[in-house]
Order: sequence, then C-alpha cells, then structure tokens
Amino acid sequence: MVDYAIDIYKNLNGTDTAPEEMLQQRCKSLYDLCQNTQERAKLTASGQWNVTSLVENSSLNISQVTIETFRLLAKYNYECGDYQTARDELQNYISLFKKTPPPAKDDDDEFALESSSSTIFNP
Repeated sequence: MVDYAIDIYKNLNGTDTAPEEMLQQRCKSLYDLCQNTQERAKLTASGQWNVTSLVENSSLNISQVTIETFRLLAKYNYECGDYQTARDELQNYISLFKKTPPPAKDDDDEFALESSSSTIFNP
C-alpha cells in the first residue's frame, strides 16, 4: 500500500524521490528493530543480524525492498542535511552486511603467528 502511495506521489509531482514520511513507513519494521537494542543484541549474538536471516524471518516483516528503502532513507536524510540520523541509519544498514570473525581455535595458533611475524629479514 505504501508503494502504491509513493508511485502516485511521484507521478503527481513529476519527481523520482518520495517524501521522507513515505520512506519511513515503508521501512518502519527495520527502523523499529534497529531502535530495539535488546532484540538487536539477541539477533546479533545468535548470528541472525544479517540480510538473509532478517528476510527469511517472516515474523519480522522485513524484505529486500525494506532494506533498500532503509538505505534510501539514509541517503535522503544526508541530502537534507540531517547528518546524525543519516550516520546512524547507515551504521545500521552496513552492520547487516558485516561478517563476524570466526572464533579462535586455540592459543597455540596465536603464538605461532606472533613468532613467525617477529622474524627479522636480513638481506
């Protein structure tokens, strides 16, 4: 329904951009999730704070379009001079694509890496 309203607005006003309020309505579910620090921490800890997991979880009501609209909303806020909000939204957006490092296997690997990197090269 929001998409239809955005299309009508664009046609009536002869523009390619939609007002901020319409973009916010389209990505409200993702915006609310980003604001809910407890739920986000739970998803992050379980490894589900990524695009694939959020889209597959139907109870969250988040789609690829929602995520792309969230990025467009950040761009819109930046272009309007609301740099703090744009920064916060982009941090949330980028965090969805961040890969978590694999856990360390044991301490011996760290020692082997340190000793091999401390070797001095003498030509």
